Amino acid sequence: MFKNKQGILKFIFTANIFLVIIISYHEETVMTMHIRDAVLGFIEINEKERKIIDLYEFQRLRYIKQLALTYYVYPGALHSRFEHSLGVMELASRIFNRLCVKRKKILRHNFSQIGLSIKEAKQILRLSALLHDVGHLPFSHVGEEVLPEGVKHEHVTIEIIKYLKPILDKTFFEGITEVIINILSKEETVKNLTILKGIISGSLDADRMDYLLRDSLYCGVEYGRYDWQRIIDCLDIIESESGGYDLCIEHGGVHALESMILARFYMFAQVYCHKTRKIYDYYLSHVMRERYNIFVKNLTDITRYNDISVLNFIENIVREGNNHLYEFAHRIKFRKQHSVIFETSDFCDLSQLINAKKVFDTLQEEFSDYEFILRETRGKIHNFLIKKPQKKENVGEKFYVLRNNRPYILTDESLIIRNIPKNFLNTRIYVAYKDKKYERMKESEIRKLIKKAEEIGRSFDNGKKI
Repeated sequence: MFKNKQGILKFIFTANIFLVIIISYHEETVMTMHIRDAVLGFIEINEKERKIIDLYEFQRLRYIKQLALTYYVYPGALHSRFEHSLGVMELASRIFNRLCVKRKKILRHNFSQIGLSIKEAKQILRLSALLHDVGHLPFSHVGEEVLPEGVKHEHVTIEIIKYLKPILDKTFFEGITEVIINILSKEETVKNLTILKGIISGSLDADRMDYLLRDSLYCGVEYGRYDWQRIIDCLDIIESESGGYDLCIEHGGVHALESMILARFYMFAQVYCHKTRKIYDYYLSHVMRERYNIFVKNLTDITRYNDISVLNFIENIVREGNNHLYEFAHRIKFRKQHSVIFETSDFCDLSQLINAKKVFDTLQEEFSDYEFILRETRGKIHNFLIKKPQKKENVGEKFYVLRNNRPYILTDESLIIRNIPKNFLNTRIYVAYKDKKYERMKESEIRKLIKKAEEIGRSFDNGKKI
C-alpha cells in the first residue's frame, strides 16, 4: 500500500501511460458474456472479468450462504455470496452509467487528474464491487466471531486481494490492485476515487441495494422490495468536503430512498434478526471458534474453508458423540433450538436492556432445571446525519438532496428518515431443558415460562426494582 496520496496518484498516472498502449490495442477484441440473474436479469461480464470469476478464491463464494442458516426459517434462503457479488458489480455499473449520463464531463475531469479514463475508472469500480466480499468466512457474518477483536471480513478481503495481486495486475494493468485496495479499505481514500468508494460502500450503495432485493426474493418475503430503478435514475454527484465527489439524490428520489431505508429495517426485524436464525448463529459461533482459531495466524487461510467444510465438521462431531461441542453440533444438525420466552422492542434502550438482564438473572435463580441464554441483536439501519441542536457534535454521514439544484441535508428533507432510529437493538431470552438437552420443550412449559418472564419484567418496569 502506498504511504501517501502523492505516491498513489503518481503510480496511477504512470500505470495509465502503459494502459493507453495495451487497452487501446485490445479494445475491439474484448468479448462480453451474459449471466442470467434472478434479481437483475442479465449481468454482462467481459473476458478479463471472467478470468477473475473463475479463480478458486472467487468460486469459493458459491459455497458460502448469504444468510447463514436462515434457510432453517425461510427454506428458499439458499443463495450465496457468489451471486450477490455479481449483483453488486452490476448495480455499481448501472449507477456509474447513470452518473455518466448526467455528469460525464465532470467525472472525466475528476479521473483524468489521476491518469484514468472513464472506461478505466468503470473497470476499477466493477472489479472492486466484484471482490468486495471475497474475504467472507463460512456462513458469512457468523464466521467473523472467530476473528481477532477488531478484525472483520473486510480486512480478510484486503489480504486476499493482496495475495491475488500478480493475477489482477497481469490481467488488467500494473497497479490496479493498489487502487482496488484503496477503494475497499477503511483508510482514507484518494479524493478522486471517493465517488467509486461511495458507490460500493456508502450509506446508499450498490451493496445494500443488492442484498435487500436478493435476500427478500430468496426468503420469499416482500419486506426488502423498493423502487431501486427510481433511486438509480435520481442519483447525482456533489462535491465533497475532501475535494472529491460524493453521491447525492434528486428530490424526486427521496420517497424511493425512504422505502429502501424502511425495507432495511423490516428485513432486520423479520429476517436478519429473526429469533430462530439468531440462536443458530449462537451455536455456529461456538463450533467455529473451536475449529478455526488458526485464522489468527494467517487470514488468507480462510480461503481453504466454506460452509460445506464447517457442516462436515459438525457432522463428524455428531457421529463421534464425545466432543465437548456435541450439544451445539447436535442442535444444528437436528434443529433442536432453544425457545424464546422474553424479548424487548426492536429499538430498546438502556432501561430495557437492564430489565432483560434482571429478568434473565431471576429466571436462572428460580428455575434451575432449565438452561437460559441471553442474547443481544444489533444492526445499523442507516448512518445519515441527523442534526440535533442540543448536541455540540452531530454524528453521521452528510448525505444531500438536490432540490431546485441546491443541496439540502437528507434528514432535513425526509421526516421519515429523520425519525427512524439509526440502530436496531433487541434482547431475547432463550430457554431449553438442562438435562434433556436434545428434546423439544413442551408448549405448556414454554407458555408458563413466558408468563413468568412477563410478570418479572413488569415488576422491574418504571424503575420499581432497578
